[in-house]
Amino acid sequence: MQPAFHRASVARYADSMVRRTKRAAEVRVGHPLERNLAGWQAPQPDPAQRLTDSLVHIWGPPSATESLRTRLTRYLSPPLFPVRIRDLGARVELHDAPADPWRIGDLQVRAAQTIHPGPTLGYRLASSSGASVAYLPDHEPFLGGMDAGPAWISGHDLASGVDVLIHDAQYTSDEYDARIGWGHSSVGHAVAFADLAAASLLTLFHHDPTHDDEVIDRLASDAAAARRVGDALGAREGMVLEL
Repeated sequence: MQPAFHRASVARYADSMVRRTKRAAEVRVGHPLERNLAGWQAPQPDPAQRLTDSLVHIWGPPSATESLRTRLTRYLSPPLFPVRIRDLGARVELHDAPADPWRIGDLQVRAAQTIHPGPTLGYRLASSSGASVAYLPDHEPFLGGMDAGPAWISGHDLASGVDVLIHDAQYTSDEYDARIGWGHSSVGHAVAFADLAAASLLTLFHHDPTHDDEVIDRLASDAAAARRVGDALGAREGMVLEL
């Protein structure tokens, strides 16, 4: 299964995929906020290496008023950025994620709205072999309550029983208390959500920019110790998990 990356990693991931496989790369966007798109601007396209026969498919949350392409090209164009999507080093196709599951090669993909300011999606990817990953990078399930039962917990249906849960874990408990409603989770809430969903491996994601490696390692260790069932680790750029 292909890994999911965020921000600065997106451009490198798509570039490496199309160059290594000479075929389509798939990128799933949870929340098209400006800072989540900043990494798409690098590396700069090299016209001499343009792979015109390669595709990058980008999937994101639908809108009642504008397509994903319209929303993204408004930011990825002058005067905010000098290179337009059409000038990137491969053909880029943008898709509103459908309400029903769809297939990408061997994977079945499902998207659903999650609790976060603005249109935001989480994703579940499942292979024919049974391996499964849930990707909820911008998510605050605690805001909606996590005591009312699985059917009422944001994102639970996507994460239930997955092998790997990639989940928002931006804050410590103290940091979260001052940021309730901002759309992100504490590490403790991510652990509680993973346990409720019976996810095997919780991968802490969306680290706070003020947390250095030492802090993230400590939070990941605390999360692993707190899991009732399963394990936890801290995501890092370039990480690949074999399922």
